[in-house]
Amino acid sequence: MNTMNESLHHTATVCAVCHDQCVSACPVVEATHRMSAYPSRLAMLALEVHRQGLPVDADLSRALLDCIDCGACLEGCLYVDRPNDVTPVVRWARQASAQYAPSGLQAWSQRVQATGSPYPGVSEQLAALKSALPSGEHSSPPLLLYVDAATLHYAPAMALAALQLLQSAGKLNVVLADAVYPGGEWYQYGQQDDFVAAARRLAGELAAIQPAKVVALNPYSAYLLREVYPAQAGVRLEAPVLTLAEALVDAIHGLPGAAPRKVFLVQSACESYRMGGGAGQALLEKAGAQVSGKRDELTFREMSYPDGEVFGLEPDPRLWIQKRILGAFQRSGAEVLVTTSPMALPALRAAAPGHPVMDLATYLQGPG
Repeated sequence: MNTMNESLHHTATVCAVCHDQCVSACPVVEATHRMSAYPSRLAMLALEVHRQGLPVDADLSRALLDCIDCGACLEGCLYVDRPNDVTPVVRWARQASAQYAPSGLQAWSQRVQATGSPYPGVSEQLAALKSALPSGEHSSPPLLLYVDAATLHYAPAMALAALQLLQSAGKLNVVLADAVYPGGEWYQYGQQDDFVAAARRLAGELAAIQPAKVVALNPYSAYLLREVYPAQAGVRLEAPVLTLAEALVDAIHGLPGAAPRKVFLVQSACESYRMGGGAGQALLEKAGAQVSGKRDELTFREMSYPDGEVFGLEPDPRLWIQKRILGAFQRSGAEVLVTTSPMALPALRAAAPGHPVMDLATYLQGPG
């Protein structure tokens, strides 16, 4: 069995001996009251796997699923200046117990290997989006709008709205990538070989296109391409990677814009906790909106698991998160709930029937 490297062992040890300062921030602990979700307990499990003090079996694999990699624990970490991130340790332990991974992940991986996407209908959605690209020759270097499989599956209208916004901002030479699966679930579950292959496949396509910039519509994909690929897959993209909000924040005055409204912004978890807070609030305020809410209420913790399932967790922490967001939205008095996350869009609409819920790109387009 593989053992932890020195860096992972240090991280696991620091978390294992801590007194769980971060637990109050964990949505899984608050939703399920399961002590196995405590970061210190997860670190202990990983250390025992390293020491071969625990059997590597299905029970261990299920326990390791309690971490959803949202990054909320980093906010409550005792080491304020340099938070100790336990998630790489959890991913290592998952890799060690990969033979007991949930069956849903196996089916997920098979679909990706067969079709390039874990979701049905993605190739048709991508073809429809390509048909909206402007025609003709362009002298400027291409801008690559990276629309991943999750966005095409959960929020295809968001992808079209983003393309139109970029064109309104003067970005006429916009291109799309064919490699729509960036490997997020493989990364989360510790399937390193598959994850690295996905990263290299996308990087190879981008190297052939040579875009000046990459705008990743799904913030989680931006996080993968910008931070995870170099650190975990040894793949560094030549072009800078931006979220849609980052790409538009300096061009907002050239956009059609929505009428100023009081907005409740729901950000992606990786924006809030792993990417410096994101640019969504600044973008909306430049557009004239009044943005309400506290950061912990503005965050949608993506559950990056096959088909939106969270295996082994009852009650499902996503329902708790959605209830919390809806309650905060109702208390805020905001007129519209806007999210930067395509994966959040259908979940929030289901949680808030009768309330206006929009993605960031559609909101910025304004009426019509």
